[in-house]
Amino acid sequence: MKLEMPVLGKYGKAIPGSASLNFCESGTQHCETACRHHPESTAKDATRGCYAVTLEQRHDRKELKNKLRRHYKMGPARVVGKAILELQDRVEKGKKPPWIRLSTDGSVPPPEKADALFIRQLRTFLTICRDNDIPVHFPVESYGKRQFYHSKVGDLVCVRVSLQNTQAQWLYKGPCSWVAGTDILSGPNIRRRRIDSARFEAKRRYNATGRKSIYCPAIFGGWFLRGPGSKEKRMKMKCGNCVACANPNVDVVYAYH
Repeated sequence: MKLEMPVLGKYGKAIPGSASLNFCESGTQHCETACRHHPESTAKDATRGCYAVTLEQRHDRKELKNKLRRHYKMGPARVVGKAILELQDRVEKGKKPPWIRLSTDGSVPPPEKADALFIRQLRTFLTICRDNDIPVHFPVESYGKRQFYHSKVGDLVCVRVSLQNTQAQWLYKGPCSWVAGTDILSGPNIRRRRIDSARFEAKRRYNATGRKSIYCPAIFGGWFLRGPGSKEKRMKMKCGNCVACANPNVDVVYAYH
């Protein structure tokens, strides 16, 4: 194991300089099968269509897959400990990340695997982010995880739960996200119809709860903005320029992708 290899990564939906922090492969050790997008989902309305699982299987993502496996073997406390050093180094060099997302792949450890050392390390990492005005997207796939992590680090970061059924979308009053358009699997203009579904769901959520709700602009920009001037427009929509996922007062709808 080469400890000199960085644990902080990057991802395409974010603006340059942003960072990601992952703990395992998607759909494996830390991901709950109650998630409807898990490849072995137990949910009644399962899609089993996790986009990250699909991406990790691509032949050009072998390096990423190996990194995720390495992180799981290192253990969460060790991963975050190294991330702290890397983040401090960036800050000291004047290159602080404009945005950080946890779990672009996989998920954070379940409560039974989140020991005291890991939580202390995680709090240190998030404190550095807070003190340096670095917004953080911290998604989890279940209410149980959301409750646990909110109790441990909720004073430092918005812990956002991914809702798993349509009924919960209208009952839950905390920061959340969900995926729209999972029923659109064939026919013309699939991407456009999924975006329209996400837009509709965000409006319906707002009308039902009064909470500000948006559809993810980064997905829209990545799918549809092409041609002259499109690069600048896409950049404005990327994670880091859009910080909705770090805002506890905004709910986010993702078009199925």
